[in-house]
This record gives sequence, C-alpha cells and structure tokens, in this order.
Amino acid sequence: YTNVPNVVQNKFSPNLGLLWSATNELSFRGAAYQGFHAPGLNNTLRTYGTGTSVSMANPNLVTENMTGYEGGFDYRWNAGFFQLTGFKAQIKNAIYSATVDQSQLIAAGCPSTVCSGATGGLYSNNQNLQSQGVETQFHYDISSKWAADLNYAYTQTRLTWSGTPDPANRQVGGVPLNLGSAGLSWYPVEKASLTATLRYAGLTWVKTNHT
Repeated sequence: YTNVPNVVQNKFSPNLGLLWSATNELSFRGAAYQGFHAPGLNNTLRTYGTGTSVSMANPNLVTENMTGYEGGFDYRWNAGFFQLTGFKAQIKNAIYSATVDQSQLIAAGCPSTVCSGATGGLYSNNQNLQSQGVETQFHYDISSKWAADLNYAYTQTRLTWSGTPDPANRQVGGVPLNLGSAGLSWYPVEKASLTATLRYAGLTWVKTNHT
C-alpha cells in the first residue's frame, strides 16, 4: 500500500498539415504533430507476481510525449495511385518495465516479505526513443474486375537514451525493420469484392539487447 498524491496533467496535441496540388495528378504534403500517452492502471496500480518474480507498478509515472513530422507525395492517374511518405518521431519519458534486482524492488515499495529473493520488472519513465522511416503504397486497377495493391514500410526505432540495461542505438525489440504486403482483389459483381493478401514481417529481435 502506498500513499500517492493526486496528479493532474494538461497536455496539448496540435496537428498541422499542409497539402499542395502541383498538378491534377501530383500533390505534395507535409505534417507536424505532437501527442501524448498517459500511463494505464496496470502501469500505475497493479503490482503482481510470485515468490521469485514480481511486476512492480509505479504510481508516480508521468505522461509519455511524442513530437513528429512527415512529408511525402501522391501521384494519381485513372487506373491507380502511388504514395510515398517519410516520417520521424521523438518519444520522451517512455514508460517501460525494466528488469531490476531485489534491493531496487524493495526501495520502490515492495514489502521485503514479498520481494525477498525476487527479481522482476519496475515501471518507470526511463527511456527516450526515436522512430524514423519511409512507407509506400501502390494501387493499380488492372481491369474492371481486378485490382492489385502493394505496400512497404521501413521503420528504424531506437533508444536515444536509456536508464535501463537496454543499450541505446539498437533496433527496439519487437519492431521489425521491414514490413510489406501484396494484395489482389476480384470484383465479381458491383459493390462486392474478394481480396487475397500476402503479408511479410521481417526478422526482429525479441529484446532490445539483442540476446
């Protein structure tokens, strides 16, 4: 049990987008934005575990903040379109459950009767991240009955600062560099279609330390 004061945070989430239609077929676009993610009840209140492993909540977590921008172009013609977008975002105060030892769990408020001999995770705002990459979309109407779609995204997501054992400047665990899909659609009758899609996700490390 921990006494925690009430916390109030006010956040502003502006989003500015610009679109320039250079020709009937070609347009350019750009955007800048800021967002936030508040910690959930699992992060702040729900501590649980066994005699050897504990997941420790942290009622003092603050909001994650993201600032990002992107730019790209769209080219459209009668039979389809092609889109390309580059993006970059910075996330500060990222909420993460870092692996800690028994002394750190007890210092965070876990009773020694529960955490004696235990290790586990402790939630904190102890990482900053940067995510950047490029994504493309392509659609082509082969005929009145058939259409094809291709999509690809390259995403590099790395820690720029880490107050945990996770190293900076490595691809974050669980985020593949490459994602793609290819789809084929059939329109047997008006207002009805069948689509088959093949999806690809590149290899990725489970953990950011790449072990």
